[in-house]
Amino acid sequence: LISALFGLPGSNNRKRPKKTNQYNGPPVCAGDVFMFSGCEDHQTSADTSGLAGGTSTGAMTYCFVQAIEHGSVSDWRQYTYGSLLQAMRQKLREKRFSQKPQLSSSRPLLSSTPFMI
Repeated sequence: LISALFGLPGSNNRKRPKKTNQYNGPPVCAGDVFMFSGCEDHQTSADTSGLAGGTSTGAMTYCFVQAIEHGSVSDWRQYTYGSLLQAMRQKLREKRFSQKPQLSSSRPLLSSTPFMI
């Protein structure tokens, strides 16, 4: 029994299917996922307490909230995913952060797609 568990000589060495990293099954999720990340892969997302009145928060998160609450559009529902991303990037530049937020999605996405929560 021990030799069979560890593949030792004398065990029943049945061929096992080769493992792959490719998933060929049905879709895992029927919903759409859109995600803003704080920075590019080679960057680090900054945390700061200087932007939110002493409360520690992520710099991109702070800029996201500022864009929604005080952005260049009169109603946040007027944002597209692309224009909201640009508003967050602009705010980070104004605050002298070098990180560049990114937008990812589970399917192809036009930057002109209306932003939804």
